[in-house]
Amino acid sequence: MNIAATLELAANYVEAGRFGEAERLYRQVLANVPEEPNALYGLGFVALMARAYDDAARLFAAAVKRAPRAGHAWLHLGDAHRYAGRLQDAIRAYEKAARLLPGDPLVHNNLGAARQESEDYQDAVFAYRRAVSLAPGDPQYLANLGAALQKLGQNAEALACCERALAVAPDYVPALLNLGNVLISEGRYEDACAPFRRAIALQPELPGPRDNLAVALARAGEFDEATAVLEESLAHVPTPLTYKELVEALIKLRRSTEAERRAREGMARFPDTPRLVGSLGEALTAQGRTEEGIAAYRRAQSLGNGEIVAASGIAFLFNAIPGARDAQRAATIAAGEALAAKPVRPGPLRPRHPERRLRIGYVSPDFRGHSVAHFFMALIGHHDRTQVEVVCYHAAFQRDTVTERIQAAADQWVDIARMEPEPAARRVQGDRIDILVDLAGHTAGNRLDIFARRPAPIQIAYLGYPNSTGLATMDYRLTDALADPEGMTDADYTETLLRLPRVFLAFTPPLDAPPVERGPATRGEPFTFGSFNAIHKLSDFVLELWARVLEAVPDSRLLLKTLAFADAGVADRIRGKLESLGIAPERITLLGYEKERSHHLAIYQRVDVALDTFPYHGTTTTCEAMYMGVPVITLAGDAHASRVGVSLLNAVGLSELVADSREAFVQAARRLATDRQALDALRQDLRQRLSNSPLMDGEGLARAIESAYRQVWRQACAN
Repeated sequence: MNIAATLELAANYVEAGRFGEAERLYRQVLANVPEEPNALYGLGFVALMARAYDDAARLFAAAVKRAPRAGHAWLHLGDAHRYAGRLQDAIRAYEKAARLLPGDPLVHNNLGAARQESEDYQDAVFAYRRAVSLAPGDPQYLANLGAALQKLGQNAEALACCERALAVAPDYVPALLNLGNVLISEGRYEDACAPFRRAIALQPELPGPRDNLAVALARAGEFDEATAVLEESLAHVPTPLTYKELVEALIKLRRSTEAERRAREGMARFPDTPRLVGSLGEALTAQGRTEEGIAAYRRAQSLGNGEIVAASGIAFLFNAIPGARDAQRAATIAAGEALAAKPVRPGPLRPRHPERRLRIGYVSPDFRGHSVAHFFMALIGHHDRTQVEVVCYHAAFQRDTVTERIQAAADQWVDIARMEPEPAARRVQGDRIDILVDLAGHTAGNRLDIFARRPAPIQIAYLGYPNSTGLATMDYRLTDALADPEGMTDADYTETLLRLPRVFLAFTPPLDAPPVERGPATRGEPFTFGSFNAIHKLSDFVLELWARVLEAVPDSRLLLKTLAFADAGVADRIRGKLESLGIAPERITLLGYEKERSHHLAIYQRVDVALDTFPYHGTTTTCEAMYMGVPVITLAGDAHASRVGVSLLNAVGLSELVADSREAFVQAARRLATDRQALDALRQDLRQRLSNSPLMDGEGLARAIESAYRQVWRQACAN
């Protein structure tokens, strides 16, 4: 047998795409010369083309063992490992190929791809730059470099790379997709739609462009159009991302029943996909089916790859489950472990002067028209800039007038919504932040993945979440002695509690709040209890407690308002529960979304007394109710989430409205409903009382928090 001639013929067959005939010849050679490296290489390439990645890796490994300087065999060994998901093996093979073939741009490109897929974006950029330097006009290498730069938040250069790629190849779809993604990173959502639409026109059967277009539309708040695009995608080649984005868009449109249906449809089509099971958890949570939401998140967690989001979801939801304190602690620890990451090594305190001006970094996805922002404004607006310099890390895509106000109040503003955890942490480190403060906890859009890397020497949790983060890298949590009494709640936290000598937050009232009017009962209408809390807080325990209140006050009414009631299915479910508890349908009013906040607040004019939820108290709802003249009754528990109302009501001098039992809660409601004259007087006085209280003393809050910052900074310097 002429080995050389047979190998040449087999190579010609490979070039012509006649892989079956090539395979037959390579096997003939190996039958005669079992370790012939060129035959092993050729047969490995045939296996690679057939997507038999394990077989390909075995054959290429045998080839390089016989011919260790065969650079292309190392290259394709890297390909086989990479396509099989063995990224570290792939990187080692590509690095060997790069030493043997330093002038081959494909080697450096594929090395960059493996590094990018392993989330090593910095080294990916280094490899891609080498590929581009060797082949400056290749659109693939330019587009890949742009994608990696975008992951690092280097959007200007990423944009330039995509534009250079499209100048060479205007119809190159990967460059169009990368361009759109960079524009999304820049907050240019409408501009991002154009390259995605062009990609759809060029390759209508490709799923990516439609999914990306829907993301851009959703970021722009165009949820109806995003839904339409995703529905169209379902008729072509849907992916798990198609269903995930559709579920999220439907939830934003307050169509959570339909969102659940789509999530289950996606799960049937793509079984055991963590992101889809997690989406089901979101849809169930949006309907107030909290325990079912936890079960869905647990399933997503067990499948892997979605464990961080699922773990946060579980920890968040347990706050609303009565009697679940031990489960909450376990979920918190699990969430912290899921987030655990290698620190970026912030280094020593810079410089080590206990009294110098401190650089404080605040991280939040809620620097916008969100309840957290209304409390944060009271703090940032009163910070003493001789003591602290404020850097805000904006972790959301949405911007509005509230965003503009917060940005104007900050000394420095950094958008990190599209930044991956590692580069975001390195950005914080590079900004020389002394104390980094999280304002989100395990709520949607949080960036605890940054805190897990400890980019700052001191890290503190505050404000946006009523429990521990579970992170070993979170040092402290700001609270007060009523929300977290000494010895009562300390065991709930992995953080050390810093108890402020006053209520732990301050409320900034909306500028467009309508004036306080007399209550329904005073106007001769039925006495009305109300609650505007989120749907996931309406546990069976809460509904049963409220039913007892209505039983104790004959002919009274119950008005509930929450975003979720825009979905008729959700409203019918809660109405059915209340009716099963003996509340006649005519005594129940359920209201949904109000676009204008002033209209939302005006509905308090239809409420005499507000009822707090348990065990997850309201915060914004309690403050807004009192600002509208509506007193709030709360039931005190033994965890922070069930003691926030205790702190808020005591700050306003309404400790008599804090109940220590269900019986006391009902008695407080009956007492207010019986003494209509006293209730009317309280209603007329409550806004002024709130305004004069510590609960609206932003300056006092800022001084207390600055003192806490100084205290922990001095301790750190001393140690």
